[in-house]
Amino acid sequence: MGSAGEAEDTWEFVYLRNVDIGRVPAAVLDGIWRSMGVDRTRVAHAGAIGAYLAEFVVRSDYRAQFVQLLSSIRAPQPLDDSLMVSEDRAYQPAAPHLRAIPAGCTVPQRAMAALDEYARSSLARRWAEIYHSATQPGVRQLICASLAEHSLPAPPPAPASTRGGRSEGRQALGAPRQGSDIVHARSPNHAILSVQHLAELIPRPCATRVVIYTDGAYLLDRCAAGMGAYFEGTDIPPVAERLPGHQSNARAEICAMTLGLERLAAELLRGRPALGGICEVWACTDSRYVVDGVNIYRETWQSANWLNAKGRRVANRTAFQRLYASIQRLSDRGFNVFVHHLPAHAGIAGNEFADMLAKAGALLS
Repeated sequence: MGSAGEAEDTWEFVYLRNVDIGRVPAAVLDGIWRSMGVDRTRVAHAGAIGAYLAEFVVRSDYRAQFVQLLSSIRAPQPLDDSLMVSEDRAYQPAAPHLRAIPAGCTVPQRAMAALDEYARSSLARRWAEIYHSATQPGVRQLICASLAEHSLPAPPPAPASTRGGRSEGRQALGAPRQGSDIVHARSPNHAILSVQHLAELIPRPCATRVVIYTDGAYLLDRCAAGMGAYFEGTDIPPVAERLPGHQSNARAEICAMTLGLERLAAELLRGRPALGGICEVWACTDSRYVVDGVNIYRETWQSANWLNAKGRRVANRTAFQRLYASIQRLSDRGFNVFVHHLPAHAGIAGNEFADMLAKAGALLS
C-alpha cells in the first residue's frame, strides 16, 4: 500500500477537446481557473496543442473531478455534442496524424515517415519543456516514463533560463504553451457551424460525381510549403508533395488544386471502369483565394492581360494559368468541374485529411 505522500505526487496526462486556451492571456486564464473552482495546486501544466485541443498534467486523485469541472461548461446557446468539452482518452500524442486518415486510405510511405518523425520529435520537445518547468518530482517521473513508453530520448539538460523549474500552481496554469501537434497546430475556426449546416455544404461522391479535397500548407519552422490532395470515395492514392519553386502558402493552395485535378484527369482518361460513370468533378478547398480566383476573377484577369483592378500584375499568375488549363482540359472532355469552398478546420474529414497531407508534403525534402 503506497503512502499518502506517494499518492499526492502521482500525475497523469489529460487531453480535452474544445478547450481553447492558446489565445487566452495568462491573467484572464488564471481568473477563469479561480471562478471555476479549479485546484491549481493539483494541475501542474496546461498547454494548448492546437485548435481546441489542450494537454494537462493533473494529479491522479484529482483527474475525475478536474475533467468533470471542465466538461460541465455549457455555452449560452445549445451546441452539437461534437462541440462540447470532452476528454479524449483515445488521443495518441506520438501519432496524432493517424486519426485524420480515412478508413481504408493509405498515405504515401515517404509522407507517413515524415509525419511520424515530426510528431515524435515535436512531442519530445514539448514534454522536455514540461519536465524542466516542473517542480513536482512526480511530474518529472511521469515525463520520463512517458518518453520511455514511446521510445523517445530522456529530456536533455535544461537551458540556463529554465533551470530550477517554475513555482507550483499559479504560474503553471497561467502560462499555456503553444504546442506543435502537426494536425492540430493551427488557428481555430471562429465561424463554428452546426453539423446540419455543414452537411448541406459538403458535396458527396456518387456514381456520377467525384469529390477532391485539396489544401496547401506552409510551415514557418521549415520555411517550406506542401500540397495535399484526397480523392474521396475512390481508390486513387492520396497525394502529398513538396511545392516546387517559390515557397508560399498562396502558391501551395493553387498548385494543390492543380495537382489534384491533373492526377484525377490522368485516371479518368485511362478509362478505369470504377470511374466510368463520372461526369462531375467537385474540387473542394478551404482557400477563398483559390475559389474566387477561379469562379470570380478568371475572365476578368484574362481579359485585362493579367492586371488587377489597381493596374498591377496579378500575383501567382503562372500558378493560376496552370490551374485554369487543368480545369479546361477536363471541361473539353465533357466533365463538369465545380470549384467549391468549404470552411477550414470545421471538422470536415476530407478537408482535415487534405490539410494533413499538405503539411506532410511540406516536410519532404
